[in-house]
Amino acid sequence: METTLNIPDASGLTFEKVWLMMLKTDEQIKETDRQMKESSIQLKEALAETERQMKESILETKELKQMLFGLGSNLGQITEDYFYNSVATDKTINGIKYDYIGRNLKMEGKNLNGEYDIVLINSSRLLVIEVKQKPHIKDVEKFATKQLPIFKKLFPMYSNFKVYGAIAGMTFDKNTIDYALENGLYILTQNQDTRNMQMLNNELFEAKEF
Repeated sequence: METTLNIPDASGLTFEKVWLMMLKTDEQIKETDRQMKESSIQLKEALAETERQMKESILETKELKQMLFGLGSNLGQITEDYFYNSVATDKTINGIKYDYIGRNLKMEGKNLNGEYDIVLINSSRLLVIEVKQKPHIKDVEKFATKQLPIFKKLFPMYSNFKVYGAIAGMTFDKNTIDYALENGLYILTQNQDTRNMQMLNNELFEAKEF
């Protein structure tokens, strides 16, 4: 079967028409190139803006972390100041009078080291107080099983003294209170009504000697 090819009639094309078509095509190519360059510039600007925003976000996150860390440190300092000042008023805990009060007692040895927030001393006994804004069970555990047992080793001048412990905090959850009682610790907190320091242990409580 014979196939007929339809070839466009080019009889109407002149040099001028062809030249005009070429000029239009060249202009279209230039316009396309211009648009591509503009798109490239816009993309670069968008990427640069995104990078700037990411850097600002990272900086803001760092500043927020620093602010929260500072806030936490300030709360810790305020809490410690509150309990130190409360205890220092008459130096009496659970009816027992102490003669001296110390703060941030620290000792570093070859194999042992410890730091104690508040220490009350009389002629025969010491009360060591660990202060946290809100104590957790892990804080009580570390204090009762690691810090208090080595106190006399770090401070052998008190080897003949009876050493007791107390955990102090603005707020406690019930599990932490129960755990502290099980470990023979006094529990000191702030009375929400009077804002004065109070002890949560009842009259039947027996403190553990460390």
